[in-house]
Amino acid sequence: MKLPLLSRLTLAMSGLASLDAPLLYAEFIQPVAVLASNGQATQDALINGQGFDNPGIGSPASIHNRLAAEMWSGIGSIKEYVVFDLGKTVSLTKVYIWNYNVQDATDVGMKDVEVQVSSDTNLTNANFNAIARISLKEGGQAAQVFDVVGTSVRLVKLKGLSNWGQGYTVGLAEARFESGAITGNVPALVLNSPRDGDEIAFGTDITIDATVTDKDGAADLQKVEFFDGDTLITNKVVSPFTAILKGATKRDHALRVVATDKTCANWWRIASSKSMTPPMKVQAYIRSNIPARGISPRVERPILATTTTTIMSPITTGMTTSKSDSKA
Repeated sequence: MKLPLLSRLTLAMSGLASLDAPLLYAEFIQPVAVLASNGQATQDALINGQGFDNPGIGSPASIHNRLAAEMWSGIGSIKEYVVFDLGKTVSLTKVYIWNYNVQDATDVGMKDVEVQVSSDTNLTNANFNAIARISLKEGGQAAQVFDVVGTSVRLVKLKGLSNWGQGYTVGLAEARFESGAITGNVPALVLNSPRDGDEIAFGTDITIDATVTDKDGAADLQKVEFFDGDTLITNKVVSPFTAILKGATKRDHALRVVATDKTCANWWRIASSKSMTPPMKVQAYIRSNIPARGISPRVERPILATTTTTIMSPITTGMTTSKSDSKA
């Protein structure tokens, strides 16, 4: 569903050192369209602002009411997702989520959520990369705020991985986003092999091949690492970014490709696929610590954020392929 006009709240704060200092801006963004994987009849409630104490675009301080009619929910699965169209391409620095808070039904609300982004404009067939995994608190009428780093973002997908206990329904009340200036660009990664649905015979070598690009230049890329689970296979500092896993054993392999640029100050451990729901058989990750500078309504501060891009390909060694969750 599309709103008639793109609504944004522009927040400005003048420089403190000089009256002539340039204004720094962050935009509080009300999406122009939304598409839910389930519960489309109530999906508009996620962006229309009718549940706010001051209906409309709202603000980070907005309070959401507890009326089910002014929230979104999807019945039949707890692993649904919603895609938001921001109306134009931005650098994404914050996600604001008001969780489902109907009286005595707060367990419907999302708990673990994967934040995915895309530069595409089509809500139904866009290609998404994950930049963060967040955990929502149960219920509440105030916004829950999460710092993220995403460059060239037009669409945002909130993919529910779990809820607060209700067995067959998941929901949210409202969502907003914030853009700001980001120093540098997040590296981009394409996993060339293995591919979706590949079956690898017992004892066969697995070739892991990735294409990694950085708009800040190849010199900005610090290293690319290849993992089988938590075991480092090898690392590369220049292209081609290819590794060989010798003699694949008969089990599920969680393969990871981690690209780190030179702005990354600290090492970051990526969660094993076994801790994720559903299990991911083959994964490719990008990690980059980029200072994201945005202005909140109250305070100006630099934000050091970590971003993760995830590409998934199911792969099983042996004769059969394990089933994976069908939700995108």
